[in-house]
Amino acid sequence: MRTLSKFFADTASGGHSPGPKNRSGRSRWRGLTRFRDDESGAMLLFGLMMLVGILVISGMSVDLVRYESMRTRLQNTLDSATLAAANLDQTLKPTSVVEDFMAKAGLSGYLTNVTVTGGMNNRTVSAQAAADVPTVFLRLAGIDNLTPQTSSTAAEAIGSVEISMVLDVSGSMNEYNKIGELRHAATDFVTTMFNSTQPGKLSISVVPYAAQVAISPELFDYFSSTRDHTYSYCFDFTQSDFKTTAMPLNHIYQQAANFDPWYWDQTTNISPAMRVCPLESSRDVLPFSADESAIKSVISGLQAGGNTSIDVGMKWGSALLDPSTQPVMSAMINKGERNSELTGRPYAFDDHQAMKVIVLMTDGENTSRAEINPDYASGPSVVWYNSVDKNAFSIYDQATNKYYWSVDGKWHGMAFEAGGDKYTGCTSYDRNGDCRSTNTLSPVGKAISVSWPTLWNDVSVRYFTNQMIGAAYGGHAASTWYKNIVDWTDGIPGYNYGNNSGIQDSNLNHICNEAKRQNITIYSIGFMTSNHGKAVLKTCATKPSYFFDVQNLDIASAFASIANSINKLRLTQ
Repeated sequence: MRTLSKFFADTASGGHSPGPKNRSGRSRWRGLTRFRDDESGAMLLFGLMMLVGILVISGMSVDLVRYESMRTRLQNTLDSATLAAANLDQTLKPTSVVEDFMAKAGLSGYLTNVTVTGGMNNRTVSAQAAADVPTVFLRLAGIDNLTPQTSSTAAEAIGSVEISMVLDVSGSMNEYNKIGELRHAATDFVTTMFNSTQPGKLSISVVPYAAQVAISPELFDYFSSTRDHTYSYCFDFTQSDFKTTAMPLNHIYQQAANFDPWYWDQTTNISPAMRVCPLESSRDVLPFSADESAIKSVISGLQAGGNTSIDVGMKWGSALLDPSTQPVMSAMINKGERNSELTGRPYAFDDHQAMKVIVLMTDGENTSRAEINPDYASGPSVVWYNSVDKNAFSIYDQATNKYYWSVDGKWHGMAFEAGGDKYTGCTSYDRNGDCRSTNTLSPVGKAISVSWPTLWNDVSVRYFTNQMIGAAYGGHAASTWYKNIVDWTDGIPGYNYGNNSGIQDSNLNHICNEAKRQNITIYSIGFMTSNHGKAVLKTCATKPSYFFDVQNLDIASAFASIANSINKLRLTQ
């Protein structure tokens, strides 16, 4: 690049070797023009400018990395500090805990503020921090410092937990000792929940279900119903009942008949497990309990038998979380049956300090449920017994105002009451209608009108229709009577058995959706169940990850995972 000294030297010499000192003004002007037009060295200047820009940009990246590193360090430390300080098991002052965390990280000088709010069962800790990071390269752009600022808030609230354990105890649970595995897993679940929850904060209801859900006479009395008998205690719900979690105490529910739709003989020989509504107290619902031992005792006594009606189990499970059943809890507390610390349960759905959970478990899918037509559930039946021998029965026909006598197979103008003559009567039939055993009888006494509830307690529906009605009217009439008396939710067993569960699935879908709408958290467990069962359970769960597909006997792992998930959800952080 030409220098000014070189330029003036050249100008002085006319741009050539030194010559005569006398130079004209025109020659000097031509020298200045040449200097102006000379572009040699221009790229060097541009390169220097680009180099400075690159250094500034590269330096900016370095400064920003230093800024982000400090911000991340502050944020992570502050998050850990507030979480530890918000822990209700923490005995130190929350502010001291945050300060200690920052000091041990070498950041105590950057803590700007700590705020603690809350009470005995909840605590919120907020903290802010700011640092001053001097720049190295950004100074060239006029930025001397970068100031990362962070904040963190952690809250822990130990609210109340209400759980309904809806457990399948249908007959298939006897296979591979699945009922034993369930008892073990459910007991461990209860232990975990009580160990991780403060006293007075947890209540659990246990709802065993098969074809029906049985409740105790005491729980039954809190609800309004048709109250047709005192043999057993179940409700037959309508399809509209499954569209709400509520179970108002003043609603009139149809009491389920105490009957056996399966057996072909007289009920005196029938196991209680054959009845749709179980008679065993071990199958009763345990509502609203905070007694760990009592809950475990119910679980350990679970026995399997019967069909599968998941919809009825879910109806009761959600009802015991619905505030409509709060008067039941209040009454139980007043009677001394529950501790006063449970006052107010089931809490209102908008009480955000209360967490409501259903754990639904089944090893199958909805099959079928038999219900007695309400016309045959109460009032006098068409049957008259002899007071000393129920095998000597009479069937009343209103159309003819006559009575069929089993003793002679003929119609008479009055019910069979007494007779001195001995006769042979059949006491046991097989499913083909053939007599298996007979007895020579000589009854004396009065004819007694039998109510429908008493009749269903004394004989099976099949015995009544096939043997008693069949004898009086013939086989075709027996079939018609059976269809009129028994309403199978999903087909008649032996015909559409297990292949038509649409109504029950629809009921289940309605009650699951309504429970989720009320922010009840639903976990579901398929215990070696079918593909259809899995699909139904996954749809019912609050989210797909809350469905547990147990392919072997290790159902305990599913219950343990659910307990862990519940405890995490209980802490709002």
